[in-house]
Amino acid sequence: MLLALTLVTSTLTILAMYALAHKKRFGWYISLLNQPLWLMVIFMTHTWGLLILQVFMVVIAIQGLRNWNKASKCVTQ
Repeated sequence: MLLALTLVTSTLTILAMYALAHKKRFGWYISLLNQPLWLMVIFMTHTWGLLILQVFMVVIAIQGLRNWNKASKCVTQ
C-alpha cells in the first residue's frame, strides 16, 4: 500500500508541476488535492520533517490560486 501511495503522490506532484510550468490553472487544484495524500505518506512513514514542507506547499498553492484568480479578473475587466 505504501508503495502505491508514494507512486500516486509522486505522479500527482509531477503532474501539478508540469501543469504549472505550462501555465495551466488546474495545477494548483492538483497540488491542493494531493496534499492529504502526502500527509498520509508522512504519517505512515513517520517523516515528520516533511510536515513543514506540506504546510508551505498548501500556503503556496492557495496563494498561487488566489493570484491566478486576481489576474484573471483583471484581464476580463
